[in-house]
Amino acid sequence: MSRPPLLLAAALAITVSAAARAQQAPDRCEILDGVLLSVTDRTMPDERIVLSGSVHIGCAGGVHLYADTAISESATGMRRFIGNVVYRDSMKTLTADRVDYFALEERLLARGDVVLTDRDAGSVIRGPELEYFRATEWRPRARMLARGRPHAILRDPDPPEPASDSATVPEPPADSTAAPEPFEVDADSMEIVGEENFRGSGNVVLVRGETRGFGDEALYDQAEERMILTGGARVEGEAFTLLAERIDAQLAGEELERVVARGMAQLVGEEIQVDAPALTVFFAEGEVQRMVAVRWLEPRTGDESAPPGPPLPQPRAVAETFWMTADSIDALAPDQRLDMVIAVGDAYGERIDTVAADVPDLVAHDWLRGDTITATFVAAPDSVPADSAAQDVVDPPVGEEPVGETADAEPQRRVVLDRLVAVGEDGGARSLYRFREEGAEEGPPSVNYLVANRIELVMREGKIQAVHAEGALKGMNLQPGRPPATPPDSGAAGASKGAAAGG
Repeated sequence: MSRPPLLLAAALAITVSAAARAQQAPDRCEILDGVLLSVTDRTMPDERIVLSGSVHIGCAGGVHLYADTAISESATGMRRFIGNVVYRDSMKTLTADRVDYFALEERLLARGDVVLTDRDAGSVIRGPELEYFRATEWRPRARMLARGRPHAILRDPDPPEPASDSATVPEPPADSTAAPEPFEVDADSMEIVGEENFRGSGNVVLVRGETRGFGDEALYDQAEERMILTGGARVEGEAFTLLAERIDAQLAGEELERVVARGMAQLVGEEIQVDAPALTVFFAEGEVQRMVAVRWLEPRTGDESAPPGPPLPQPRAVAETFWMTADSIDALAPDQRLDMVIAVGDAYGERIDTVAADVPDLVAHDWLRGDTITATFVAAPDSVPADSAAQDVVDPPVGEEPVGETADAEPQRRVVLDRLVAVGEDGGARSLYRFREEGAEEGPPSVNYLVANRIELVMREGKIQAVHAEGALKGMNLQPGRPPATPPDSGAAGASKGAAAGG
């Protein structure tokens, strides 16, 4: 996602300058082919020249211009090139069905299957119409507009080879010759201002390698290496999807470095989903490493006399077996594997399980509350480490299937909840959890309610293995009731005794 505006703006500047020189500086350009159909008296102010029949104009510096017809009008400053128009120099090529140059406005308009190519880097922009405004004294920066849903394939030029004073040049790494991924853009219209500001408007689609971006509008600042998507913005990576009203992406060369999503952002990953008013995602080598979700990205300011608006919802993080809410949530995922989630500010967490329990809704879930809740995760017992994904295949006996993982097997790395810690001053940590006595597999579980300064729940195989608490402890333990024993007598005699007791 880097440096497309510089390539395209430079290409169009050369195109316009050469086209103007071809008509205004005959001592530098000459007609190499074509038939002169008409020419007015050159002493008149409205001189008009018409060339036809495979027109070929050559200019100094290796510039060539081809067209079926070329028309020059000195009174209006119009230069028209019609039919199979081709402009070519040592670096750029522009082709179109028609190119009009308005000398008085310093403006070029190319129409009909327009293709602009950077021959050095391989960048291409194509579409039905392209308009270019040259930089002038009254127009400080050049401007280009491409309309009719253009498509751009933008590549970085090859980096210069480093100089070496040694006669022996070390061998480059094996993958150093791989070309950088191109940056592709589709939009209803595109605008490039100067040499570094790009805007795509209307159903924008951005693609680079495994990363795709979507939005109503895209802005790119080459100098700051910053991309902004707005209006139903979405970014899709190999293992994540990020949605928001606005997404700011900070790039580092070819890779995403940091993404800030605003406006009910949602990140969906392989192991966690995070919803928040504002969400920041940090990357390393294109992979998610950390996510920070907050209620507000920055302090809100405004008219103090205005009534406050509705409070923004707390961020919410959902993993396979646990979900939590808080004023801010920080999820650490080194190597794109969930490691720790820290919830701060009126934090609440609840375990997701499949325990069958005939108990009231009030005690139907295991939960924690506190000023801060920390959830840690570990590799599941059945998880395959990444470095053992490719193992040797054991040769099986004849007629049997191979045993073991093949080199192409996908590693099954999965994490599970390891422990939960709630912290709160002056008994601010609270928990409710259910458990069954050893050997009791059926019936309602026991329920334990605990208040402390620090509560730690240790998990194993999705169940609470141990509980540790610190501070002034309070709480209660609720045991399941036992059904009343069946009375020895029954029937009419029993009914009579009951009636007598009731009377």
